[in-house]
Amino acid sequence: MKLSSPFSAKDQAEAAGELCSQTERFNNVRAFFVAEIPDSITRLLTPLSSLGEEVDSNLELQENIVTTLLCISSIEQNRTAVAQNPLVIPQLTKSLKQGTDETRRTSALTLANSETLKALIGVVEEGDLSATKEATYVLFHLFFLSATREKAVSEGLIPALTNMIKSRRYVDMLLSVFVGLTQRGALEEIDDIGFIDDLFSILRNPSCSVTCEVALAMVARVCCLSNTGDRNR
Repeated sequence: MKLSSPFSAKDQAEAAGELCSQTERFNNVRAFFVAEIPDSITRLLTPLSSLGEEVDSNLELQENIVTTLLCISSIEQNRTAVAQNPLVIPQLTKSLKQGTDETRRTSALTLANSETLKALIGVVEEGDLSATKEATYVLFHLFFLSATREKAVSEGLIPALTNMIKSRRYVDMLLSVFVGLTQRGALEEIDDIGFIDDLFSILRNPSCSVTCEVALAMVARVCCLSNTGDRNR
């Protein structure tokens, strides 16, 4: 596969463009790519790893690779393989930060598949500072997509976040994810697990003004939900 072999940048860009076109058009190509080509996802993402912070030098290559990954992950049998590849979350996170508008949008959509969301939530639960920081950045941006919010909540995001915050780990960072959390089901879950008490505790001893604002907004949302009787108790 010219994409990951030591070919010229031009050859890699052409190979990425052709692969992107094929995976966009043909479902069987998406299935074949993962099932029949050894280490296909790693080989697909290797050029992005090689570019490092110099991705601006080949934005077309980046966009084609990320779009190919989205196409590959669109079929059910490929989603676990995509989510479990150790390069996927770091490279898509980087593409959320650095790339064309289309690349950023595509990265968000790829990260929004249920298996990848599970992997992100698992990263938060593990609690490694650097990895949690990256996962939180991704979740914060994904929460602006309503469908992603619902998926993340259904995959267990609320307990993962609240348990870490209850243990007073990375409070400011993790609480930022709640900014986009407005749907009734999520607010009810926050209320049911008693997290509002922790929010009051944060308000009594805020570490910064932004954290205080987020905690106050969450308390207001939960209280408003209860006071209006807009709950299925």
